[in-house]
Amino acid sequence: MTTVASENIVITKNMGTRLKIDEVCLHKGDFWTILSNANTKKACAIMKGTKVAELGTYLNKFTTKQRLNVTEITLDMSQSFDWIARTYFPNAEKVIDRFHVQRVVYDAVQEMRVKERKIIIQAEREGIILRKTFTNGDTRRQLLARSRGLLYKPMKRWTNTQKERAEILFQEYPHIQKAYLLSQKLKAWYDKKYSREIAEKRLHEWYKEVEDSGFKALQEAAETIKRHEGWILNYFNNRSTNAYAESLNSKVKLFKTLVRGITKPEYFIYRLATYIT
Repeated sequence: MTTVASENIVITKNMGTRLKIDEVCLHKGDFWTILSNANTKKACAIMKGTKVAELGTYLNKFTTKQRLNVTEITLDMSQSFDWIARTYFPNAEKVIDRFHVQRVVYDAVQEMRVKERKIIIQAEREGIILRKTFTNGDTRRQLLARSRGLLYKPMKRWTNTQKERAEILFQEYPHIQKAYLLSQKLKAWYDKKYSREIAEKRLHEWYKEVEDSGFKALQEAAETIKRHEGWILNYFNNRSTNAYAESLNSKVKLFKTLVRGITKPEYFIYRLATYIT
């Protein structure tokens, strides 16, 4: 059964026992929640909003049996999705998506980079330091700006240009290198086929390294992870991620470029549903 209500679509036949839930900006800056079946990779619902109060009417379109049969739901760390899982899928084991967790740590490293760049910008304005060009042609200010992308990537995915830039960056800012290596250590933790028990032990070792580093941004990221630790460790039960939900977001972005002339959101959502389901 497919229910279409203005800007919301529910496709009950696509419901399964393992779900993924994510948000995406669809139309004029507004966010919709997409609920998808992890096994079939089909959308179950496209609903405007991200809060329980906004989505309840549409989630109740699924039968009680369907909702109680859900055994796993992969989500981010938002409180609203937590409440949706608790309220409508009470038997589901919650799994925090690994890519959202990694992003929290990567963003902490970026915060350290941005802080250094702001210091340089201010110093240049005040004439405290002279502009210097490194061997790759970057000024110090450019070095810090252009290093953004490489700090999100593992070393093996760096281009030759990024390798050269990283070498200079880490020589000039060894604390950023240390923070980067800690962020990659968390990625490596996820990549290992640990049992849940071993994963927990290794995660606690990572906490200790972060604490010993003295980096406030990373310590705050670690505290965020600690608050969600149980659901993060659930990843090691089935190694479930929101990768499909994220790829669905990419399809949505492509769709938006194809139908740029559509102004009515209800028609936009209807067309989107036919495109991704």
